[in-house]
Amino acid sequence: MFDERDSGGRTSTADSGQFLTFTLQNEEYGIEILKVQEISLLSRIRG
Repeated sequence: MFDERDSGGRTSTADSGQFLTFTLQNEEYGIEILKVQEISLLSRIRG
């Protein structure tokens, strides 16, 4: 899938282009970098 895998939310290079990768609850996801419109950082909710 990815030539370089980085689970820290950084871009990775694949055969067909670049992807933004991120991890949610131990699952890794990737989105084509050209489809990303905004990156928002969320803070931890304190209760």
